[in-house]
Amino acid sequence: MENPTQPTSTETPMFAIGLTFREVSATQLRRARRWHPGFPNDGWTGADWSNAMCGEAGETANIVKKLRRLDFGLQQAAGDKREDLLAKLAMEIGDTFLYLDLLAQHYGLDTARCIAETFNRVSVREGFPERLPRPDAGPADVTRGHELSKFANDPRVAIDAWGASERDVTYRIPTRWIPSVPPSSGLDWSVFTPGDDVVVTYEQHGTVHGWVVDAENDADSPDKASRMTTWGAYASADVALSHVLGDPR
Repeated sequence: MENPTQPTSTETPMFAIGLTFREVSATQLRRARRWHPGFPNDGWTGADWSNAMCGEAGETANIVKKLRRLDFGLQQAAGDKREDLLAKLAMEIGDTFLYLDLLAQHYGLDTARCIAETFNRVSVREGFPERLPRPDAGPADVTRGHELSKFANDPRVAIDAWGASERDVTYRIPTRWIPSVPPSSGLDWSVFTPGDDVVVTYEQHGTVHGWVVDAENDADSPDKASRMTTWGAYASADVALSHVLGDPR
């Protein structure tokens, strides 16, 4: 007799070891289009998907409320057992995440990238060493994740923003990581003042075509940056960052 827990070659495993965000997103996209033909352009708005997510988050909180009642011995006479509540909590957590992913897809966002970049940005801000791997580039942005190689895992460098094109990305180096003795380079360090972050951005207009370095003060308007690159532009983000930080860590 066939073991019911072992899928045949034509079945999709019920539980996948090492499940990735992108596997979830890709499978969700296929299923969502059964219920919502044309998704993400199916007539539902971002508010609809966000409301659905918040509804599931509310149900999650309701289960946690019941677990807290158990903790304090305040359970109602016909209340659920702890194991039943935990099973329900697992389902509500799953529902909440699945709607969160559909919300991201509705707006054309990659859930894996949203999570990894946000997690890493907080680690850099707080000086913590933990990092999530940056998601591999997708077919529409093949150069993303490859432009930066030497500094890809350097804890001093954070991705501040992705833009619309393959190289339209901004790398930020918080003030605390700036060396007391900057590496020898063609940068005009005289424009850098305490409180500035160093920002490396790709520009493509006029005579500038490449990576440039600015000193940007967070307390000031974000579009008021002092240009540190004093000649043209760098050919790669790696070169620009090495002129700010020296060797990668």
